[in-house]
Amino acid sequence: MAHFYIIPASLIKRLFLSSDAYEELLHVGGYLSAKRVSSYADEDVIKHLVYCWYRKKDALTPSLRKRISDNIAQWDEIYEDCGVEDDYGLFDQDGEIQTGEYFLYEDYEECKDREPETPYGFFAQWCAEKPAFMDEVREWHDVYIFKDTCGLVVNGNNIAKTIQVGKSLPNLGENYPYAMISPDFLIKYRDKNKTEHARIELAMLLAINSITGKQEWACTTRNFILARMFGAKKVSEIDEALKGRTSKETQQLKDAYAFYSNPNHRRKYDSIRDSLMRRGLLKCWVPYAKRVFVSPTKKLEEIENEILEFRKQKVSPEGQIKQDKERLLKLLGESE
Repeated sequence: MAHFYIIPASLIKRLFLSSDAYEELLHVGGYLSAKRVSSYADEDVIKHLVYCWYRKKDALTPSLRKRISDNIAQWDEIYEDCGVEDDYGLFDQDGEIQTGEYFLYEDYEECKDREPETPYGFFAQWCAEKPAFMDEVREWHDVYIFKDTCGLVVNGNNIAKTIQVGKSLPNLGENYPYAMISPDFLIKYRDKNKTEHARIELAMLLAINSITGKQEWACTTRNFILARMFGAKKVSEIDEALKGRTSKETQQLKDAYAFYSNPNHRRKYDSIRDSLMRRGLLKCWVPYAKRVFVSPTKKLEEIENEILEFRKQKVSPEGQIKQDKERLLKLLGESE
C-alpha cells in the first residue's frame, strides 16, 4: 500500500475533460494515501520539522516557512550567547534520529533553566500551544514522508499543492470505491500520453482497478466498467456521476457517456480495451454470456481454475439441475 496511490472512483471521469486531470489525480492520490498510512508520533513529526527547518528548508511549505520565520526570533535571542550551534532536533546531518543528546546541557549552565531548553523543545511547546499549527505540520509531514517513500521528488511547493487539492475533496465515505495505481507509472503515463484517447485508456484501466480492488480479477459487465469510468459507484447512479463542476463540464461528460454507451460506437469502446491489452496494461478480458472476466495483472491461463470454480458456485438452480442430469446420464452410461 505504501507504494501505491489511491484514486477515488469519482475522479476518474476528470480524464474525459482535459489533461489537467493527471495533476489532480497525482495530488489527490498523494494526499489520501498519505493520510491512510499516517502513524507517526508527534515527537517524531516535530523532530522532522526541526531538521528540515535547518537542513531542507525548501521541503517545508511556504506557509510553514513563513509562520516559523515570524516566530523564530524569540528562540534566536535565547540562544545567541549560549554557544549552542546547529541543534537539529536530535537529527544528524543525514536526517537520522540521534540515540543520545545532541549536546551536553551541563556545558551551558546559564541556559539550562530557560524555556524552551532546546530548539526542539521550542517547537514542541509551540505545537502544543497552537493545535492548528500542529495540524498543519502533521499534514506536511505525512505527505512528505509518503512521497519520499514512493521515491518522488519532494519540495514544499508541491506538498502545499497536494494538501490544497486533497483537502478540497468532499467526504466520500469509507466504502467509496478507489483505484490503486503506482505514482511512478502515473507520472510516466502523464508525460507520454497527452491525447484524449490515451486519457480514456487510463480511465478504463482505473475503472477496472477500482472493480478488482485487491483481487487479481473480477467478474463484471461492460456497462459497469463504463459507468465506473465516469465515476459512478453503481450503474444505477450514472446520472448523478455525470454532474461536473460547471454546466460546461456536465455537458461534456453527458456527451462522452452517450457516445461510448451507444451500441453503434461499440468498436470505439473495444479499441480502448484492445490498446490496453496490446500495451500489457490489461492482461485478461474474457466475455462470458452477458458478463466479462477481467484482470489487469493476470493472464487467463493463470486464473482459469479460479474462474471455473467461480462459475460452478454461481450456477442458477436451473443450471444446477441441468448439470446434475448430464452428470447422472454420464454415470449411467459408464456403468452399462
